[in-house]
Amino acid sequence: MECIVNKKGGCVNQPPFLIKPMSKGFTLIEILVTIAIIAILAAIALPTFSAYKVKSYNGAALSDLKNLQIILESHYADVYEYPH
Repeated sequence: MECIVNKKGGCVNQPPFLIKPMSKGFTLIEILVTIAIIAILAAIALPTFSAYKVKSYNGAALSDLKNLQIILESHYADVYEYPH
């Protein structure tokens, strides 16, 4: 039996138990699967992000120490002694 489609997208000549209702939203399972996938991706990304954060703090600290070294050497070049 071939389906004749009406304006709403349903079949006119099929028995009622074969007609599927039109889906206008997401099912609970689809939403839960999406949330689970996002949680898995977040669990993978967060440790990597925190490692980059620690590396950036270490890089900033090394840069500050290099700037301090330059300031101390500049002071020594001017007055021939390091500050007390």
